[in-house]
Amino acid sequence: ATAVNTLGANYYANGGGIGMGEMASIDVENNYVSKNSCSNEGGGLSCYAVAGSSTVVRFKNNIFTGNVAQTHAAAIQINSGDYTFVNNTIAGNSGPYALGVGAGNGSLSFRMMNNIIWNPLVTIEFNTITGVSASYNCVRGGLSGTGNINADPLFAASDTLYRLSNTSPAIGAGVLSA
Repeated sequence: ATAVNTLGANYYANGGGIGMGEMASIDVENNYVSKNSCSNEGGGLSCYAVAGSSTVVRFKNNIFTGNVAQTHAAAIQINSGDYTFVNNTIAGNSGPYALGVGAGNGSLSFRMMNNIIWNPLVTIEFNTITGVSASYNCVRGGLSGTGNINADPLFAASDTLYRLSNTSPAIGAGVLSA
């Protein structure tokens, strides 16, 4: 699925830009989700599944920037299901944290590789989950796992697509496959 929202939307509760509920399998790929807000969680995107569902979501090559949430995850809030994040940039979002990961209604599996998560405040909140795998990510504040770094990614000046400058420590820090 491809969804682009650069104009910004404002919602009262969850999923200011994209709200996803019960689903079987979806790829969220090559999107630019920017300037959305909500009062609760998932200013850019919120995904919830009910207990016992077979929700599988793969995030690949997305940019989440400029999203706002008042009480929880500014960029993305996920809850229950099987999630994979590869080659995403989550930067410049405003809220208590950028990415919220919680088991909520059921079990949750969460894998992330080669992502840049660079926001002003706390970056990721993990809430009552097991099955986390994080490798070769650039995360402000650090992240446990193999090859993760805590270094300013040095985005190219005035680049709204968050490309890296030639001196970025994130260049060559990732891997081609798990």
